Amino acid sequence: KKLNDNKYFEKYLIKAISYNSAFLPGYISLGNYYLDKGRYEEAKNVFLRAINNGLETPKILLGIGKAYYALGNIERAKYYLKKALKSAGSDLFVKKEATKLLQYIALGKEYPHKIRIYKKKESSPFLPKEKQIPSKKQTITQKTRTEQKEKKQEESAQKQKKIRFYIQVGIFSNIKNAKTYVKQLKRKGINSEIVVKDVGKKKYYLVIVGYFKNYLEASTYLNQKLKPNRLNGIIKITRL
Repeated sequence: KKLNDNKYFEKYLIKAISYNSAFLPGYISLGNYYLDKGRYEEAKNVFLRAINNGLETPKILLGIGKAYYALGNIERAKYYLKKALKSAGSDLFVKKEATKLLQYIALGKEYPHKIRIYKKKESSPFLPKEKQIPSKKQTITQKTRTEQKEKKQEESAQKQKKIRFYIQVGIFSNIKNAKTYVKQLKRKGINSEIVVKDVGKKKYYLVIVGYFKNYLEASTYLNQKLKPNRLNGIIKITRL
């Protein structure tokens, strides 16, 4: 990226998220790269794949909202931008961007394109196949059917995903201390468990809360249940 070698920047980002389907920074970087280049269909597909893999974070929701807005699918754009705003929490950037774009939509403004959209769509074996956004010539019925199909695809993928989120609330080198902490959390009405992690020849005992189906669930629990009890944690991803 710093060398301005866009070809290899894109190539290795695609490889990164192909090897690790839960690599959130890769989806965000690649999706935003496509947005900046005006490759909105590809941006949508990258963010959609992230959501299908359980990575429904505020930045991913903002990204797919932008993509749908740029493609002219206003209803889907509003849906995702509102979700991004709702789940933003303390992320001021997401809040500001989602609010601004929703205001643009309310005023009937077009998406603020930075550059012209590529006329030729670049294909990639990585990207999921999906129908193009309906053109202006299509009827309202055809547009509705396309939107319903996209929504069903998203819901179906959500049911099939195996990625889960959890909140790491403590890490100990002694299992006795980990068990004591679990009991303390239990007295506060918080159920947790211990996961053993090997680092070299040493064992560590992670105290975790979860599991959650998506990032929003984990974030809501952290903000509404843990923080009021003066507890903090880190949201992490695993496969079950």
